Amino acid sequence: EICYTCLGNFCYDNKLYDKAIEYYEKALKIRLDDAKSSQDVANLYNDLGDSYRESRQSDKAIEHYEKALKIRLSFFGINHSDVAWSYHNLGNFYRNNKQYDKAIEYYEKALQIRKELFGDTDKSVGTSNWNLGISFENKKEMKTALKCYKEAYKICSKILGESHAETIKAKTKVREMGG
Repeated sequence: EICYTCLGNFCYDNKLYDKAIEYYEKALKIRLDDAKSSQDVANLYNDLGDSYRESRQSDKAIEHYEKALKIRLSFFGINHSDVAWSYHNLGNFYRNNKQYDKAIEYYEKALQIRKELFGDTDKSVGTSNWNLGISFENKKEMKTALKCYKEAYKICSKILGESHAETIKAKTKVREMGG
């Protein structure tokens, strides 16, 4: 199973998404037959979701992301970084499909968990704020978007420093929006 997962990761990283799906499916079949580690199954469903998303198979992507989330919730409970990651992926999926209200719903869930686990100044909290900013901006809710971008900038600045590319990107976005 590990070999198939590694091959899937290699193919995914090299943008060979159909091949990645093939290897992840083989790893999943072995893992499901074993049925000892729900966490590994959830990770494979998540990887399949990523691969299906990248290969523009939206129905299969969402199906696999939701399976990963369901397993993670039952395995870890609500307050776990893997659950936040599932919410983050669902947010990305819905944002990419221009379903901004659903994206915001999932990004807010990820943000809440990340704040509880890591505090207000963790990089993942900054990422959640950035993604919320994009979603609100796409909905033309500029005040809320600016607030999210400012929060992302504050976190990037503190953690990464003013000269880091992500900090500069966030600072530029805040300035563009008049903040």
